[in-house]
Amino acid sequence: MIQAKTRRLLFLAVRLAAEGLTQKQTAQRLNTTYYIISRIRRKYRSVWDDLFAKEQGKIAKADTKNRLWTAQAFYAETYRPLRLLGRARTTVEGYEVTLNHWRRIMGNLPLWKIDDQAIAVFAEALLHDQKPPTVNKNLRQLAAILRFAQHKGEIDTVPGIAKIPENLAMPRAFLLDEVSAIVSATQRVSGTIAGICAADWWQALVLVLYDCGGRIGAVLATPTMNLNLDDGWIMLPAENQKQRRGQDLRLHSDTMTVCRKIWRADRELMWPWPYHRGVVHKRFRRILAAAEVHTWKGTGSQFHRLRKSCASYAAAAGLDPVVQMGHSSASVTARYLDERIIGRKHAADVLPRPEVFAAKTA
Repeated sequence: MIQAKTRRLLFLAVRLAAEGLTQKQTAQRLNTTYYIISRIRRKYRSVWDDLFAKEQGKIAKADTKNRLWTAQAFYAETYRPLRLLGRARTTVEGYEVTLNHWRRIMGNLPLWKIDDQAIAVFAEALLHDQKPPTVNKNLRQLAAILRFAQHKGEIDTVPGIAKIPENLAMPRAFLLDEVSAIVSATQRVSGTIAGICAADWWQALVLVLYDCGGRIGAVLATPTMNLNLDDGWIMLPAENQKQRRGQDLRLHSDTMTVCRKIWRADRELMWPWPYHRGVVHKRFRRILAAAEVHTWKGTGSQFHRLRKSCASYAAAAGLDPVVQMGHSSASVTARYLDERIIGRKHAADVLPRPEVFAAKTA
């Protein structure tokens, strides 16, 4: 069995060789040595020859335009202007991240050369440093680009892209004592953020996220005037929401007391953030560490756990968490409900006990 790294080198080296590059030029292009390319060619001669013949056949059929048309170029010139017009910034950024991964792993591979083997090499390389859900997201976005390329007549067929099996982890929200520790830790944050006391900025943000269950991006983009201090409401505009639907959500009086400390009518955003978007996650991770609240790698383990706390505690109190979260269906919300909070009964709670234990109890 060929190892993943070797398979990738073999696959790319054959394609470069089919284009007329020498082994020395191929090694330079792939940032490796002539010896490694030569050894791979000798060791997997039959595989090399088979792939080489297929590549030469494809090159013979390709016209001049298709030979130069890459996935990156097609995305920039056709897909993004026509398919992503008006879409959320995070959606566009997601596609660009996928294409950056594609360029890093596959280089400037022309559209007509993208086949099942290319997709397999790409997916296998991604799995070295990404979890299956992230790999599947990258594959879905690449597939969308390729389907549109087929629709536009740039390629004849779309390669088969199989979903990588995913492990479904149990939803983990922040429990009440953890939320309390986090709120307490925010008050120990020093400095300022856009001229606002950082401790108050963070405490207001955490409490609002806990109360309403909004997504961090939507809440950070909330205009100051969308916060009703008198009645205790926050309005999340549709243009900032993933579901493209606005929400009016209630806030607790304790939360409004903290929000009044940072509210300024002449400021555009309630929570201005002058740094890169990724920095807010790093800063929050520091707060979690100061609060001694356990978390794990990834942004979904931070702010999104406050969203799950809101959904779980709302469900435990008899409210409809689907409405609170703004989800399209209960099946989506089910992935947010922490069983430690909602109190679902388990078999051990209701099963009759074996007689030997019943006798001891008596």
